Amino acid sequence: MIRKIYFTLLFWMACWGIAEAQTIKVTGRKCEPEQGCNGDSTRFELTGVTASSWNWTFQDPNSPDPQANRSTKAKPAHLYLQPGSYNVKVTVNLTNGKSYTRDTTIRISALPPAFEFFQGKEDTTICKDNPLVLDPYDSKSFQGTPPAEGTVKYLWYPTGDTTRTITVTEKGCYSVEVMNADSCTVTDRINVKICGESDQQASKWYFGSNAGINFEGGQPSAITDGKINTPEGTSSISNRKGDLLFYTDGITIYDAEGNPMPSRDPSDTTSLNGSRGSTQAALIVPQPSCRGCETIYYVFTTRDVNDSIRCLEYTRVDMRGNGGKGIILDKNNQTGECNVSERLTSIQNPADSSYWVLSHENGTSKFILKRLTKSGLEDANSPSIGLPHTTKYQGEGQIKFATSGGKMGVVIPGPARNYVEIYNFNDSTGAITPPPITLDLGPAPPSAYGLEFSPDGEKVYVSLRGNDSTESVLYQYDLTGADSTTIASTRIEVARSEKEFGALQYAPDGKIYMAIKDSEYLGVITPSSGDSTEVDFQLDGFYLAGKRSQLGLPNFVQSIIEPPSGPGISAEDVCFGEPVELTTGAICDPLKDKYEWDFGDGSAKGTKQSETHLYAAPGTYTVTLRQYNDCKDTTMTQQVKVNPQPIANLGQDLNVCSRTVTLDSKNPYPNSKYLWFRNGRQLAVDSTASKIQIDSSGRYVVGVLIGDCYSLDTINVILERPPLYSLGPDKKLCTNDTLQLDALPGGASYLWNTGQNTQVIDVTQAGNYSVVVMIPRTNGITCEVTDTVRVDLLPLPNVTVQPEASLCQPNNQSIMLSAGNNMNYQYRWLPGNESTRTITVNRVGVYTVEISTSDGCTEAHAIKVIDLCEPQIFVPDAFSPNGDGQNDQLQVITNHISDQDYEFRVYDRWGELIFRTTNRNEMWDGTYKGRTFPPQTYAWAVQYRSTYFPERGVETKRGAVLIAK
Repeated sequence: MIRKIYFTLLFWMACWGIAEAQTIKVTGRKCEPEQGCNGDSTRFELTGVTASSWNWTFQDPNSPDPQANRSTKAKPAHLYLQPGSYNVKVTVNLTNGKSYTRDTTIRISALPPAFEFFQGKEDTTICKDNPLVLDPYDSKSFQGTPPAEGTVKYLWYPTGDTTRTITVTEKGCYSVEVMNADSCTVTDRINVKICGESDQQASKWYFGSNAGINFEGGQPSAITDGKINTPEGTSSISNRKGDLLFYTDGITIYDAEGNPMPSRDPSDTTSLNGSRGSTQAALIVPQPSCRGCETIYYVFTTRDVNDSIRCLEYTRVDMRGNGGKGIILDKNNQTGECNVSERLTSIQNPADSSYWVLSHENGTSKFILKRLTKSGLEDANSPSIGLPHTTKYQGEGQIKFATSGGKMGVVIPGPARNYVEIYNFNDSTGAITPPPITLDLGPAPPSAYGLEFSPDGEKVYVSLRGNDSTESVLYQYDLTGADSTTIASTRIEVARSEKEFGALQYAPDGKIYMAIKDSEYLGVITPSSGDSTEVDFQLDGFYLAGKRSQLGLPNFVQSIIEPPSGPGISAEDVCFGEPVELTTGAICDPLKDKYEWDFGDGSAKGTKQSETHLYAAPGTYTVTLRQYNDCKDTTMTQQVKVNPQPIANLGQDLNVCSRTVTLDSKNPYPNSKYLWFRNGRQLAVDSTASKIQIDSSGRYVVGVLIGDCYSLDTINVILERPPLYSLGPDKKLCTNDTLQLDALPGGASYLWNTGQNTQVIDVTQAGNYSVVVMIPRTNGITCEVTDTVRVDLLPLPNVTVQPEASLCQPNNQSIMLSAGNNMNYQYRWLPGNESTRTITVNRVGVYTVEISTSDGCTEAHAIKVIDLCEPQIFVPDAFSPNGDGQNDQLQVITNHISDQDYEFRVYDRWGELIFRTTNRNEMWDGTYKGRTFPPQTYAWAVQYRSTYFPERGVETKRGAVLIAK
């Protein structure tokens, strides 16, 4: 009978559309929400029913909105704010038009006693090696009764301890989950910091061709065991202690040991959909946790759909999996954005610890902004502003938030031109404020690629990637100006190279690193502070220990990069009369420091973190600060200059007639710098020039600087242009000549550098001759004109000429007269006007030769030709006194001898005189006193005195003559 009734009931339920197992299924959280967290709702479902509509009532008197007590969804959810029992009822309309009602009672359990570490402080600081006890129910912070032992369970992260308290000595995020018997939990976290040590979440870098850097300890060192080999962007993340968690190139996620990270589903061996050819190929962002430590990380990537379309996706990693090495929860989740560029950047929202994730759309001017919260990824306001990124190439290059917050920048490569846009960004609201600062970087190539802000956000650096035909360039801009034009004028070319520049990234050591393709080095920028225009850049700044950089560097949430901090005297040089402002950073907030300032001038010491001090005299002072707290005690010094106030005094306005005038600042202090301006434009003169010479009228201003101290003065100068004046071209003067220099008429006065004051002067020496001429003008001003002419002294011909020559005119003798051996000279002989170097003459007299050089310098030489004949005596060798009429007598022929001193004698072979005569015309016939001499040789002697050379005295000439038959 019972079995029959049961089957009958099933028959009618089937007719009504009701399945056999119709129950209200309750899933989700069955505990009250945790304090400060929205909590998970309780979810409901009526199983075993095919219905067309639902009408749910939750009967929650604590619901703030009555409408929230009802729902028409098939699977509704409701958040119960208070513990207790609640009746849940649902009425469904079946597909056959009938209705059906079911209800159930659920119990929402209470949480364990809620607690907050250290009165809700998110961070606490301890001294190094000083243990800290963490107790969720510490009597100093927990106001109430702790749960009895054994009624709750404890689970600490990341240690895994299950005790109520743990003792820690290292920095990091620590959280504890307290669970009661109903499996309801409360959680809180505390970030423990070590005094003097910054967080190290960005301390490990992996990039390029197996390259890496470790920034732990403040000084970077190369990492050589990285597994990444990629041409462009990467991302990595460490915990606060600097322990590596994982890194990725957008394709593979590598754990801290360099192994590919496994998926929660062991059968899932697919790669991430990222693109290795993206500037910022990956970005790791922690998912905020309500009260626990961050353990879930989003890995954002851009997937190439085709050549022009990319989709923004994310993969989730849970660092609690795989024994703390991390496990991939799910991969390649869609964000709904499928027209994005290669760009990805992030910064934390200080208002609620969520994270902003920013990219840019391709083909438009729209930014894509997302917000990562503890509940997941949400859309945020994504404005369309600025330049459109209309081509594939304009979607390349970096987008960055300033590490210090408040600014965001994006590069827009060419062709045709490169640009960078700088926006104000509200870290709390996510508002991107137009209009941007737009900077024209010039034509492409080179193509804009890298972008990074200085730590204070006051400067921006942009790298342009060169190619085979163009050089790479690195620029710096000062962002403190009011508009694009002003900021563009501050551009400094930091570097130019044939090497290929890539990404820029700020690092935990306070420096900015630049990728250089295929290089074993990274470029390093040490950002300047304040209004300094100097840039410290090293092209080969960091050696990668044999590994190679490519174009990319790791991508980070910019705000997790903590710059070096700590105590240090901050002071600027001042001008005398101004107080020096001295300050120092905290050793480690929030520990309280004490201060002892010694200002270096014997005055009383200061005791505050910031002090002002007025020095009694200019000079350089050594300031000493002792700063200490419960953890550290340090003493430091710094020199402070109190510069004298410079002087600028150009005097009264000038109205003078001169081509030039000298302006003198009259500043007495050495090591000053000077800026000179004419009519508002700076003059290109040496910055050490306290005086300048000007040659044009105008309004002149001089600024004199000593450090940051300056003084200004202005003078109006009217220069009456002097008339053109010249002594003519340089001149040449032959030696021993006189040259006349004429300063021309019309001057009121003349003053030569020789001291003469006449219009015309004669000069005989080489040198520079200058004259100052005062010329009256019609307006009563006397113009001073001056000129200099150079006189060069030319040499005379270098010859030696014999002053006297002789010839024997009675003999019709001719002689050659020579004017030297130089064939390059010119010659003129007088008389006769011959132009040859030599001449032949046959008459006595004075002959003059004028010898001229190629420069026209002439010198005359006189040659006196005199009549001067040598004595001539001729005695024949033989004669024949035989009476045949031929050679019968011996005749002595003589010329140019005196008759008075003549004597001719003949001797025989025995030396007996056989003939003598004093008559030059008497001849010997071979006889003597009637005696005929036989044929033989006879000696003779002639005594004579020269008619032309009587001073020689009587001379003798001897010989022999043959008497022939």
